[in-house]
Amino acid sequence: MANLNAVISQLHERIESDHFIIVFGNRNAVSGAGLGFRGVRDRRLVLIYVDALERLYDALTRLARRRPPAVGDTGKTVVYVFDSSDVPPFFGSPFTDVDPEGVPYIGLQARSNDPTIEAAFQRARADATHEATHVFNFRERHPHDPYTSSWVWFDEGTAVFLERYVFAGNPDTLRYAMNWVDRPDVSLDDWDFRYESGWFVRVTKREKRACGKCSRIAMPELAPRIVEKGLASDAVVIDTVVAKYGDHLPLYRQQAILEREAGVEISRATLDGWVMRVGELLQPAVAVMHQDLLRASYLQADETTVPVQMHDKRGADHQAYLWQYGKPGGETVFEFQLGRGRESPKKFLGEWEGILQTDGYQAYDNIGGPQMVHVGCWAHARRKFVDAVKVNPQDAGAINMVTRMDALFLVDRQARHEQLSADERLALRREHADSWVTEIHDECLKLRAVVLPKSTLGQAVTYTLNMWPKLRRCFDYAEVELSNNLAENSMRPVALGRKNWLHVGSAQSGPKVAAILSVVESCRRLDVPVKEYLLAVLPGMARRKLSEVALLTPARWAASRN
Repeated sequence: MANLNAVISQLHERIESDHFIIVFGNRNAVSGAGLGFRGVRDRRLVLIYVDALERLYDALTRLARRRPPAVGDTGKTVVYVFDSSDVPPFFGSPFTDVDPEGVPYIGLQARSNDPTIEAAFQRARADATHEATHVFNFRERHPHDPYTSSWVWFDEGTAVFLERYVFAGNPDTLRYAMNWVDRPDVSLDDWDFRYESGWFVRVTKREKRACGKCSRIAMPELAPRIVEKGLASDAVVIDTVVAKYGDHLPLYRQQAILEREAGVEISRATLDGWVMRVGELLQPAVAVMHQDLLRASYLQADETTVPVQMHDKRGADHQAYLWQYGKPGGETVFEFQLGRGRESPKKFLGEWEGILQTDGYQAYDNIGGPQMVHVGCWAHARRKFVDAVKVNPQDAGAINMVTRMDALFLVDRQARHEQLSADERLALRREHADSWVTEIHDECLKLRAVVLPKSTLGQAVTYTLNMWPKLRRCFDYAEVELSNNLAENSMRPVALGRKNWLHVGSAQSGPKVAAILSVVESCRRLDVPVKEYLLAVLPGMARRKLSEVALLTPARWAASRN
């Protein structure tokens, strides 16, 4: 405790609020220098911390009907905040402690080697939010606590419950917070009680009022819901959808988990009804995303199989397809089709006249408007030669071809490392990659004359030469990527899900599934929290005008928040 008191004696800054006095040491946010020890990085952290403590005070006073202990003549609780790395390792970090007079100390984690002030501030903000839920414990000290000077923390369940209740609008709460629920029916005063995750019933009471003059009865409307008149909350419905299409968890497993963990029996048909309702509500927003894509100048496309139940008594699934169109760095749209013919991309793109990047599948030929430019994927060409190397690891021709293509991607990697613009990247490609492109073409012509056409190497050469005009165009346009890998990466969740939820339930469900996948994948691409997005836009979606729906795509919703 001597070292702890030595640090306390050096604290010189203070901020007062309604119920607290925060005493702290301020230090340089870049160098970490302070008054002989590492105090908090930034006064902004303390201001946020004070605000968090005040909200915690109000919430706990309301819930527990008890007031925090007052210290000093002011009647305000004094809190000391500092970096816990300056005290003996015995205490750990972060920690909470009190002196013999009951004054709390709070050790906040601080990292002096952070490269920027903002990164350190965000970390400290998250720690402050976490600490605020543990410090003011209104229970008595545990009778068997060997360290009589230590306050006993809230158990983790209660702490997370408080974070959920008090800091609901704070994005820096613990990542576990959303797994806990408000239990207002249980007192905070019971020492051994733990707030456990579970299901509860929320009763909404609407007051009816009658007019004394006209006898007219009025009652406030219910808040809009995803499933009107359904028993499940919007959060439960969204959790089900994201678990299936974001985490690849089929409904029968979710049904078993709910029954095992929460004792709640919900039929698979009910869960499926929730999912289909979400898909139905998202279809207008996805239609807007489709139109937004057609305004872009450059798109990538890919397709993959998805089994679908046809209910035609054949006993076998039909092999349908999910076609995916996306803008690199932007949204992506999935389209469900029963076949793999040219009709699907031709209908989706219409007379679009931008740059389309795909693999070598012929269904993408002769579609779009007359000015549409079709470019190829160098990753697919390289993959063919990699397969040839796998067949014959000593094949110098295949190995050299893979090396040359790697050189092309190395140029783009250098551009990303230097954070070059699209035009600067194009100039770098023309400076360093043009010679490699010419050499690749010349070597393919030589190999075609000496290898068997049906061999793995022969097929790689044939593919590359057949795609050559499209591959060469990658170096004519600044915004075009060398590969279609972004589109393929967006297909991976479908492949993972296909192994778990096996198939789409019907042909009529396919477009709804495609709408959900479009939103989930677009949120992933844009780094938008998908549950938060769905919870914000889905309730009342059916009542919105098309002009309102146009503002609720993941990209526009994220832009409006920023």
